Parts: sequence; structure tokens; C-alpha cells
Amino acid sequence: MSAKFQILLPVDFPCTSNSDIVPKVPRELAIVLSDGSLSATLAATLAQQKYRLVLARIVMGDLKRARSADAFDRQVVHFKPYRHHTLSVETPKKQGGRDAAHMIDPRAHDDLGHRLTTLLPVMAIGFQLAAHYEANSVHIGLRVGRDSADLARASEHVQIWNELVQMTCGRPTIELIAPVLELERWQVVDLGFQTEAPMALSWDCDTDQPEPCGTCGGCREREQAFLRSARADPTRVAAAPVTSATSR
Repeated sequence: MSAKFQILLPVDFPCTSNSDIVPKVPRELAIVLSDGSLSATLAATLAQQKYRLVLARIVMGDLKRARSADAFDRQVVHFKPYRHHTLSVETPKKQGGRDAAHMIDPRAHDDLGHRLTTLLPVMAIGFQLAAHYEANSVHIGLRVGRDSADLARASEHVQIWNELVQMTCGRPTIELIAPVLELERWQVVDLGFQTEAPMALSWDCDTDQPEPCGTCGGCREREQAFLRSARADPTRVAAAPVTSATSR
């Protein structure tokens, strides 16, 4: 496994009106499991309002996508976490030698069982990191939507993880938090703008092309979310060519 670390900057000490030096109380740590997606970016933004972050990117199998890694690295620069990690998890091989992580199923965005199964090792690592750093929470950008029939299943999944870790593992203070679980895609966009989440640094495309392909499940879901929220996707705005006055 590989891990990246970042130096923690010194804590500031503000002065009161009586010129007494009062140290800031350090915020508790929170583990944020990020794949660079829009939902994970919002989850990190919400967590940072209360906690110091430890950002973790989990690479499944040997599928090391450069664009997803770039999105994570840019978010590290933005959030300035206490620590950040990129960790690899081996996955079983499919017949023919292809890693399971390479099998991009177009139904994966709608199949909750598939998504939760894929996230099992990710969430397990999140709890391991929480125990290591003595963090009180693990945050993940899992989203199913308020009107979804899968909401009850996903909520129970989160609850079972918490009971497993808190009761049987003897870690009563660690909690798995899915802050965007009940949100629709367009609500993620709206809340992202309200909280000034760095959505321009997020990546949802299932491919590893220099620019979003626009045809995969991730791209289509993202496009519909911004359309319904009546807002421009900042990644598209940033990528749009600028015509200078001299070129006219």
C-alpha cells in the first residue's frame, strides 16, 4: 500500500480584547473517503465545517485512473487536510484475467447492491483509519435520493456498519456518516453552491480521458443534475475555450 502525508501547519493563537493569548481548541478528526466525485466533494465540504479532515482515496484493483487521482490531488490542495492517503485494495480477477474493477457495468449507477458491495472494503479501510487516527467519524459520499426505494436499504446498511464497529469492535465513538444519502442529484449541486464546495475540482466520468466523455453513466447523471438545478457545471465552464478580442 502507498500512503501520502502532508505536514500539519501550526495552530494560530488569536488574542482577546485583554491581550490574553488563548489557544484554539483543536477540532476533532474525521476520515473522508473520496473518489473525487461530486457527492464525495460535497461530503468533504460538509465535514470540514466541523472537523479536521483526513482524506483517503481507495484504489480498487489495478485500475489507477489518472483523472480521478488528479481530482483527488487538487482537492487535497483545496481542503488542506491533516493527512491524506492513497491506498490500494486488490480485487478478484474475472475470467480472462480482467480485474473486477475494470468491468464498468452501465447499470452500476442504478444497482444499489452492486454499489454497496463495491464499497465494503472501502468503508472497512475508513474505519481502520478512524481507529488509527482516533477520529470520531467516517464520511462517505454515498447517495441514493429521498424518493428512492433503495433509501431504506442504504440507511440500514449504514446503521449496520455503525452497530458492527461500535458494539462488536469496541469502538463506540466512531460513526459512519453519509451526509448526502437522501439528496437527489440536483440537490447535491444546489447544496454544493450554497456551501461553496469546490465542484470544479470534482470528476464523475467513468473513463480516463482528458475531458469528460459526456456519454457514460457518471457524465449523464452529472449533466442532468446541473440542468435540473439550472446552474452551469464549473468543470465545463473552466474547460470552455476563451475567445480573445485580438482573435476576432
